[in-house]
Amino acid sequence: MLTHSPLLYDELTPLENLQFYGKMFYVEPSKLDRIAKDLIRKIGLHHRMYDRVETFSRGMKQRVSIARAIIHKPQVLLLDEPYTGLDQNASRLMGKILDDFKRKKGTVILATHNIERGLDIGDRIAVLINGKIRYDAESDGLNPTTFSKKYQQLLKGKYA
Repeated sequence: MLTHSPLLYDELTPLENLQFYGKMFYVEPSKLDRIAKDLIRKIGLHHRMYDRVETFSRGMKQRVSIARAIIHKPQVLLLDEPYTGLDQNASRLMGKILDDFKRKKGTVILATHNIERGLDIGDRIAVLINGKIRYDAESDGLNPTTFSKKYQQLLKGKYA
């Protein structure tokens, strides 16, 4: 799960954070160090592997959080605005990570306010209003303009 808060220990390095969470998620101890280092390379922070997270920008912390979320190879990823704080390069890395995860038959549940990105990533699109699904459809055939209109109609119904 990737939440708005990075859920990292600022006084630890990215490697130490991933090792800690890997142990919590029962990653095989003999493979944990290699997996953690590979993920740090994958998120483009190998040059900062031994620096404390407290010295990182919001986007850098977000990248470490992404690695934390996938260190145990989950079947489902719950992502709340995963692109928060990411620059263009880090956004591309995130896209590659999500594509790879989906290619391996993982399920991604993504909460986002970025309609274009949501339509690009999602196979299905759902709109929650007051905790209830008010719209659910396959993303094929939807474009940002038509979806935005549908979304506005749903909101008008909520506040009418």
